[in-house]
Amino acid sequence: MRLALTACLALAIYLASSRSELAAPNLCAIPYLDKYLHFLIFGLLATNLIRIPLCSHKHLNSTLALVLTSLYGFADEYRQSFTLGRSVELGDALADSL
Repeated sequence: MRLALTACLALAIYLASSRSELAAPNLCAIPYLDKYLHFLIFGLLATNLIRIPLCSHKHLNSTLALVLTSLYGFADEYRQSFTLGRSVELGDALADSL
């Protein structure tokens, strides 16, 4: 069940970043709101990955979740460079990794 929820979240991130326009509030109203949202959404993804026993060692499992989440965030930012109307920001990828 945890794996399915994690896969659904990863798919939702993929689908949302594939759109030219997001159904989101005006991001200019609150400074750095987009970075906070990246931090929260990818933090949820990392938390879900930590809860899946990827390996038997607890610290290695946390490290693996961090690496996978960071790679997914950087890959997602790179993939957005091919989507019209979207921009690639290093700050977004860093917020994903945090």
